[in-house]
Amino acid sequence: MKRSTADQRQLIETTFKTLQQQNADLCKALLGHTNLQDCIWMHLKGHNLPTLNSYAWNDLYINVTSDLISYVENEEEMAFVLANEMAHLLAEHVTENLPLVTTSFNFKTDLPMLALCGFCVLNTSKTLNYSETVQSQNALLAEITDNFYSEEQEKEADYIAAYLIVRSGYDLEKSLNFLRKLIVLNPKSGHKLKTQAQYFDTHSLFPGRLDYFTLYRKEINEKTEKNLPLIPTQDSQ
Repeated sequence: MKRSTADQRQLIETTFKTLQQQNADLCKALLGHTNLQDCIWMHLKGHNLPTLNSYAWNDLYINVTSDLISYVENEEEMAFVLANEMAHLLAEHVTENLPLVTTSFNFKTDLPMLALCGFCVLNTSKTLNYSETVQSQNALLAEITDNFYSEEQEKEADYIAAYLIVRSGYDLEKSLNFLRKLIVLNPKSGHKLKTQAQYFDTHSLFPGRLDYFTLYRKEINEKTEKNLPLIPTQDSQ
């Protein structure tokens, strides 16, 4: 679905605002187990980069690329994208994994390529050099951040995200359509897409990932029936 920039911004901001407002108490409950100062994340809409991904960074930022948004059909699917990144922040996965990225980064050879790509993007050039540079940058980032989140980290994020989604009034089953869509289009890497997708280069796609949501949904339903607080249980995932 092709959306205008304004429509993209509205979709992201509306979904993000709902997730934040409906999960304020959950966020506060989880803060006691983290080093985070608060739950006020600055949400940044992604630039028009030829890559399909979303990122959580620095315990503060969530970034979604416009190419990823083009594969999102509705608020439910956007809720999965944002809730997953919010969950990674709440679980402090970015902080845990940052040393892995910094040790893999070669400042002498990698930094110039990233800087050149940044120059191309800022100038929104569509020349052959731009395309070649972006392709090289994507390959570089995929190598640096290969499986940035481990299977256990992704499982934990999915578990927390399921709560965030349901508590916000979104249909969890419909939200998972986004993940199903990418699995079909892009089982391992982005080579089957018209753009270089990196979602599963940074987000682990482990066997049975979708099946775990059945367990999460069952747990949430049981808590709802017993009128218990819908707060993720530590280590139950």
